[in-house]
Amino acid sequence: MRRLAAPFVVAPPSGARIRTRLRPSAWDAAVVQAIGAQLGCLASQDLAARCRLGQATTSALTASAP
Repeated sequence: MRRLAAPFVVAPPSGARIRTRLRPSAWDAAVVQAIGAQLGCLASQDLAARCRLGQATTSALTASAP
């Protein structure tokens, strides 16, 4: 059985503040959106090809079953 460690207090965070929100210009936002649309299209095509491959494999296995 494991022993319980003594409780302790963690030191407060130190360092610089990091902003998590970007504030892009209109041009930057349009570029990021276009890149996202292109990558989404490629991902959809890849998923469709993988699904077709999976269906072909499944149908081949089913057809060859005794």
